[in-house]
Amino acid sequence: MAKRTTPKADRKDGWTVDQRSSGRFRLRVWDANLRKYKTSTHATANEAEDHGKKTMARFTLSQDSAERVTLGRVWNAYATEAYGISGDEADTITKADRVRDAAAALGNRLRVNWRTVYAMGRVVEMMRHAGAEDFKAKLFRSRVSAMFNTMAMDRTRAKDGRVAVSTKERMKGQVKALVNHAVKAGWLTTSPLASIKVTGGGPPSDY
Repeated sequence: MAKRTTPKADRKDGWTVDQRSSGRFRLRVWDANLRKYKTSTHATANEAEDHGKKTMARFTLSQDSAERVTLGRVWNAYATEAYGISGDEADTITKADRVRDAAAALGNRLRVNWRTVYAMGRVVEMMRHAGAEDFKAKLFRSRVSAMFNTMAMDRTRAKDGRVAVSTKERMKGQVKALVNHAVKAGWLTTSPLASIKVTGGGPPSDY
């Protein structure tokens, strides 16, 4: 069977269908966020094409939506659900000179240890400083990568201003937690940080 190809989307084919040796039809859909193809197999060519059209429509709806997915919006929703306080209130803990007092002022509404909020709040501040505030922006992933790339890395422990690999991995998990919260809320169709790496001998990799 000849390969069927749609018009290109973001420098890649929107979706392609071809028949495998098994007789089933392979669908490849280009995910602009992950910058790679999503692959699935189907019993018929029409079934594969229908699935491709629906998948591309979901991607387009997310990419073209006028509704921005900002760090402030996600941080507020995340803090409310995870900590019982707003994003602004969480910021008061991160920025306070006397962190314990700032946490105590929130009373019983703060459902977790203040250190948990403080650690996540520092990551949020780093994202703001790096300009990684619009989760739908094409530069979001590269800005998060650049944020981690500015941290000199040490394999064992932090010393001489360098950041331990374990610390980097923990911080990557915190950033991904925010992004995943946006995905679960339906604000994003996929995570723009899927498969991102922040450890290893070289700079962070997007592949």
